[in-house]
Amino acid sequence: MQTIDSTSVIEVDKPAEFPGGESAMFQFLSKHLVYPPRAKEEEISGKCYMQFVVTKEGLIVNVKVMRGVPGCPECDQECIRVIKSMPNWIPAQKDGKPVNSYYTIPFTFKTN
Repeated sequence: MQTIDSTSVIEVDKPAEFPGGESAMFQFLSKHLVYPPRAKEEEISGKCYMQFVVTKEGLIVNVKVMRGVPGCPECDQECIRVIKSMPNWIPAQKDGKPVNSYYTIPFTFKTN
């Protein structure tokens, strides 16, 4: 797996985009995210904030948990799994050229 040095990520004019846009991304996430069985059983809920880099080629690398769901590493691991399963993105642009960029997504786990 490719890793990107944080110094190669810059401010952008146009942010990276999931193919089909934000609504397509949320559809993808809701379809692929699985509530971990232990979290469901113990009614664990919370937010997990994930960060990753979208490379200038549209690949997702450097996936990491910025703040996880308290007491539920399984939730955090599930978020990592889903992000790594995403298709390639449309890269961010700076001065009309594709560049590496950070992207952050919050995941919400809540029981009914």
